[in-house]
Amino acid sequence: MENRTRHRLRLLGAFGLFAPDGTRLPITSRKGIALLALIALARSGERSRAWLQAQLWGGRDPDQARASLRRELSNLRIAINGTDGPPLLSADSVKVRLDLERIDVDVRELHTDVTNVRTPALADPGELLEGLDLPGEEGFEDWLREQRQQVRTLIEHVHVQAWERIALSDAGVPAQGEQTPATTAPATGFAPSSRRPSVGVIGFNTRSSDPDDIALAAAFTDEIGDALSRFSTLFVVLAGPRVERPLDHGPVCRELGVRYLLEGSVRHEGDTIRIQVRLTDGVVREQIWARHFDTSLRALFDVQAEIAATVAQQIDSSVEIAERTRAAAQPVTTADAYHLYWRANALFRRWERAPMAEAIALAGQVLVLEPNNA
Repeated sequence: MENRTRHRLRLLGAFGLFAPDGTRLPITSRKGIALLALIALARSGERSRAWLQAQLWGGRDPDQARASLRRELSNLRIAINGTDGPPLLSADSVKVRLDLERIDVDVRELHTDVTNVRTPALADPGELLEGLDLPGEEGFEDWLREQRQQVRTLIEHVHVQAWERIALSDAGVPAQGEQTPATTAPATGFAPSSRRPSVGVIGFNTRSSDPDDIALAAAFTDEIGDALSRFSTLFVVLAGPRVERPLDHGPVCRELGVRYLLEGSVRHEGDTIRIQVRLTDGVVREQIWARHFDTSLRALFDVQAEIAATVAQQIDSSVEIAERTRAAAQPVTTADAYHLYWRANALFRRWERAPMAEAIALAGQVLVLEPNNA
């Protein structure tokens, strides 16, 4: 049921900001729309004034840019801030903030809400900020191109999720309740080799009820999820908090539409922090990688990013090895371009004449199935 207590910001397709009662709020300025999108897609819903000025008025004199930003912010506040309660859009002398606790943003749902990703409404929602361009503002144009590519990648993964659910179903993994409908294969009859192995990141847990420890576990989840997302070889789904102990990996992976599940925990004892991380193949319910890190609370913030980068790199390598090993062990029985690709990848690395010849033949089959595959 639609949440009638929250605003809704639509950035995919035709732009619109809607009040809880469904009324469209009057935002027509192109710079105002761009400004709202820049803030809404910030990780924290907050941007610095200097950064916003550089993106939207980079070619102007600094005083003119500041005046233009003040004018657009004033117009936006009039349009969207109600007379009751705290403002949705606020600003001080340094930063501009959007209250994301009171606004549903469709693009953010693509990143965080897998259930919404699977709905038909988001299967082909349209381009980010469709029809909006700001010629001459290179900062904004570069940002918009990058964001549009990210959205296209997210939408493409909707179809990849269907293939992961088929693999899980074939392996006998049951659906989770009534919320996951049976998935049928696309009419092409083969899985695309261009899809990437997918990893669901479950919120790290902690035995502590201390808010600081809970926040620390959430911070590590975000840090590792962000680090994984930088690998172009993986598609990462941020699955939200862990709600089930012990975790039943198969149904959870099926629900998320991923093959691999990353989970972990953060333990705080005295001055020592222990971070444990595990990666599981949801189809076979087999742990394929695990590691723990110990650090002091004082040094934690200095090494947090380093730990996340180390975990992400090792997971990327572990997933690649797992995909190659699985493909090499399975006979070729169907025209599955994804299987053919990984099997060829594994055979190629044996550096022997017969496996190399088979790898070349399999690569040729992939090109028959996908003539435009790079």
